[in-house]
Amino acid sequence: SSLTDSNVTISPACYATVTVENDGNGSASADKTSAAKGDTVTLTATPNTGYHFKEWQSSDVTVSGDAFTMPEKDVTVKAVFEENTYTVTFDANGGTVTPTSGTTVVGGKLSSLPVPTRSSYSFVGWYTAASGGTKITAEKVYTADTAIYAHWAGPLSFADLPTGVSDITVSEGD
Repeated sequence: SSLTDSNVTISPACYATVTVENDGNGSASADKTSAAKGDTVTLTATPNTGYHFKEWQSSDVTVSGDAFTMPEKDVTVKAVFEENTYTVTFDANGGTVTPTSGTTVVGGKLSSLPVPTRSSYSFVGWYTAASGGTKITAEKVYTADTAIYAHWAGPLSFADLPTGVSDITVSEGD
């Protein structure tokens, strides 16, 4: 219904509901829970630790710059988050390695660690520093782009063998 007084018509505002959802990897909200057609609704997305905001999804409106203009109907928008990924660079520290870097997968871990090679040396493991540092395993969780370093034992030389030893057998893992 409308009220008419001379040449002025006043119509009641039609408000529609704003519903904000998330994918479970963060939280999301709107500055209004209901709005009239033409109102600007501003959205906020906060990712959980280890995630970043990816996008807003909606079949009701187009979100631009974390805001949208309210249509004359209820609106549902969903915040979508992605897990952070990091690049781990493998420094062969005098040897060679392929690949030279890897990208973390679900849970911030690498799927595997490559095995580098270095002539006359034995690979000891991956460490957080070129000299010293902490030994790295495939279970390490990364929270930033990182370089890790190969450590080596050696060089191996027949000159290092005890007097009288002319034959040696080296088994894998020794």
